[in-house]
Amino acid sequence: QHKLQFHHIFPQARMKGAMAHRAHRPARPAPPAPQPRGEAIIALYEDAIGPLPPSLAPQLHETAAAYPPQWIADAFAEAVQLNVRNWRYVRSILQRWQQEGRDHASTQPTDGQSGRSGTSRYDHLIQR
Repeated sequence: QHKLQFHHIFPQARMKGAMAHRAHRPARPAPPAPQPRGEAIIALYEDAIGPLPPSLAPQLHETAAAYPPQWIADAFAEAVQLNVRNWRYVRSILQRWQQEGRDHASTQPTDGQSGRSGTSRYDHLIQR
């Protein structure tokens, strides 16, 4: 199991030793610790998709700040239910909900499985 390291989120932290020669500058305050929401989205990602690539951590933290926690949890749950375990898919669900409204998709009439509405000229060939 991959454990998120501090230097994955803040790569400048590795340069601390290399920048020791700049001792005349006042020390910068430590970056704020990740918010609990940020840690929750990482846990959701690892449970639903798998190990978190370090390059994706900033995107997850931005998403945690931009969307309600329940939306994020539901988007991951929808991706798992449809077996599309991909961060881009989860992010697109959230973006669609933000643009069209959260309940927009559930109010559309569908045939139950395919997500298509209405009828087709081939309906007589399909056994449901």
